[in-house]
Amino acid sequence: MSYEQTIASIDASIHRAADDIDSSVDLAAQSMDLLLAESNGKLTRSERSLIHNVEILFASAMHREAWLLHRRGEHDDARRALAAARRFQEATDRILV
Repeated sequence: MSYEQTIASIDASIHRAADDIDSSVDLAAQSMDLLLAESNGKLTRSERSLIHNVEILFASAMHREAWLLHRRGEHDDARRALAAARRFQEATDRILV
């Protein structure tokens, strides 16, 4: 793949990412709720650690995504990325408290 093709592929991926973010957050929140329900509200230390680390990775990715979208002038999509990071953090806070 040439440099131009790679850049075009990345550009298309950034554009599509805004649409994928909302469904990803919803699915992750549902999965965490199921995990909590199946464990009777008592997560193991390793489960809590895993969820916390995923939260950090996701928030970092969403902040980078928001910055890229902002730089491209796609401010509504940047706001959606930041909102998704907040929703994911709220979902993890519910079960890590």
